[in-house]
Amino acid sequence: MFRSLKTFLNCPRYDFVMADDGSEDDSVAMAKRGVRDCGFASVEIIQLPHRGIVHALNTALSSAKTEFVIRLDGDATVETPDWISKLTMVLRHEEIGIVAGQVVWEDGRVHSFGRSVIGETGLHDMGCVPLEPTGSRTFDSIVYRPKGRFSDGCPYEVDTILGVCVAFRRSEAQAAGGFDMRFSPVWIEDDDFGLGIRRLGRRVVVDPKIHVIHRPGLRGSREPGLPTGSRAGRAFKDAHFCKIQKDIFNRIIRSGKRICGKNRSAYSIEDCIPTESSPWRSSILKSHYENWKHKWGFDPINPDMLKIYSKYWDTSLCWRVNPSQLESSRAFIRKMAAENL
Repeated sequence: MFRSLKTFLNCPRYDFVMADDGSEDDSVAMAKRGVRDCGFASVEIIQLPHRGIVHALNTALSSAKTEFVIRLDGDATVETPDWISKLTMVLRHEEIGIVAGQVVWEDGRVHSFGRSVIGETGLHDMGCVPLEPTGSRTFDSIVYRPKGRFSDGCPYEVDTILGVCVAFRRSEAQAAGGFDMRFSPVWIEDDDFGLGIRRLGRRVVVDPKIHVIHRPGLRGSREPGLPTGSRAGRAFKDAHFCKIQKDIFNRIIRSGKRICGKNRSAYSIEDCIPTESSPWRSSILKSHYENWKHKWGFDPINPDMLKIYSKYWDTSLCWRVNPSQLESSRAFIRKMAAENL
C-alpha cells in the first residue's frame, strides 16, 4: 500500500490519518515505517481496541482537519498518477458529494464499478450480474464477476459506491451522521453512507480514470478466530459453493447463451464468486439487511419498488427512475465531459 502511495502521489502535499482496528500483527509498525518513507505533510496513527471498521472510520473522520477527505482501505492500492488531485477536482463541483474510481480484484475480476441500490434487482456491484432470481436473492455478493478492464472515459452517476477508496467533504460526512454504527463491524456501511450523502441532495459519481485494485491478501481476515497473515486471501480463494449455488451456476453454463453466447467454454463455476459460506459473515449481513429495512424502509436485496417510489420519488435517491432527475443527471454529466474532467 505505502509503496503505491509513494509511487503515484506527491505525498508531502497531503495529511495522513490511520485508524488501526486492534491489529494483532505488525501492521502498525509497518505503517509507521511506510509513512516515514512517504513523507506526508502530517501523520496521525490512532491505535484502537478492536471494535470494527465502522468505529475506526468514525474515529479517523473526527480526526481529519481538511475539508476533502479520502477513505482508503488498507487492502487497496490506487494505481493512477496524482489520483487524489483528480478525485478532489471532481469534488469542486458542489453538486457532487462522493466520487470514487472503478475497483477490480487483484486477480483481474470486476469488484465494483459503482453500486446499484434503487432497482428491481436490488443491491449489487455494477459491472457484475446477480445470479439469484430477482425477488429471491439472499446476499448482495452472489453475482457473476467477469474479468474486467478499467473503462476510463467520463465520470458517470451511480446510486452509491463501494467504500474501498472514496472522496467526500468532511462537513457533509458529518452532516450525514458519519458511518452508521448499526452497520458495525463492517459491510454495506458504505452503501448506507452513500445514500446519506444523496439525502443531502448531492450526487454520487464514479470517475473511471481512477484505477483501484482491491487486494484482500494484504490484510488479515475480519472473522474472529482465523489465523493471521494472508488468511483473507486464502479464505477468499478456498470458499466453497453450496449446492444451490452450484446448481444455479451450472444451469447458466449449460444454457451458455445467457452470459457467454456461443463460446460456452469461456466460463466455469470458478469464474463466479462463492456463496456466503461463512456463518459469521452471513449472520452479519442478514442483520445489516434488517437494519437497512428499519432505517430506509425497504429491503435492499429484494426491494418493493412501489414502496421506494412512494417514499423517495421526489428525492435524489430516485435519480435514475424519475424522468426529470434523470435528465438533470445526464445534463450534468455532459457538462462535466465538456469540461474534460
